[in-house]
Order: sequence, then C-alpha cells, then structure tokens
Amino acid sequence: ETHHHTHEATSSLLQSWGMHVTPCLSLAELEQALSGEFSFDIAILGHASSLDNMSEIKSLVNRVRPQCDYLYLMVNTVSHNMREAFIGTGADACLSKPLNHRKLCESLAAPYRLDHPTIQTPEQTQRILPIKVLVVDDNDANLKLMCTLLAEQIEFIDTAHNGSQAL
Repeated sequence: ETHHHTHEATSSLLQSWGMHVTPCLSLAELEQALSGEFSFDIAILGHASSLDNMSEIKSLVNRVRPQCDYLYLMVNTVSHNMREAFIGTGADACLSKPLNHRKLCESLAAPYRLDHPTIQTPEQTQRILPIKVLVVDDNDANLKLMCTLLAEQIEFIDTAHNGSQAL
C-alpha cells in the first residue's frame, strides 16, 4: 500500500487480529520483501489501480504470486467490469476501498472456507479501550474513515486537519 494512512489503518487492524504484517510502502520495499526466503499466507496489494495498465498489474501479481497462497488487490471503488479485469490478472479477489472490519475479515476468511471466522472483529468483542487518540489528516474523507473505524474500539477521539492544529 503506497498511501500512508490506508497502510497504517489496514496494518493496525490486521495486527490486532494477531497477524504478522510485512509492510511495504513502495514497489522497492515490496521487491525487498520478496527477495527473502519468506512465503506469505496472504498478500494484499494496495493501489494497484494507480498503475498505468493491466499488463503492469499482471506483472506485479505474477511476481508476488509464487510467494503467497492468496493474493488480494485493494483498490478504490471500481465498476463490476473493472473488478473482473483485476481478477483476470491472477489475483484471488479485489477488495474495494473503503474497507471496514467485517468486509476485510470475511474476505480474508473466505479462501479458508471458514463459516465462522476465528478472527474476532471489534463488533464481536465489544471492547472499548479507555484511551484518547488524536487523528490528524488534511483530507476530510480520511478523517471520517479513521474516526469511524476507531469509534468501534476507542472511547475518546480528537481530530485535527494539520500538524499545527494538532499541537
């Protein structure tokens, strides 16, 4: 995922479910992660829709595919035809942003044919943490998304549109 805020939110959510996350904020970091002898149960490639054409996406999918069991493309909302084109690159599924806990959990559990996913979402645990979180982003949509996701787990949330306002 190349967008820092989306990367942080998705990584934090996956880690809260007990998953080990190997973050890659660029294609260079992805290449470095793939150069090791690791294999991954699941690979989630974000911002694939920002690539110029389907052949570039297919090339990326082909590079990652040998080292993972399941490969998802996480993209901005797309049409059904575009989603089918993404799947045609060799990905197992196409996840449309914005993601929520339930949609991500169900998507990740689907290949394992889990009728009742072992991953517990915040809605299932009903645990609200008594901490205060400051969310800073210059994009109102990102602020709203982060606050919505955090509201399910965090008792106190403050927002700011820039670093000066946060201070």
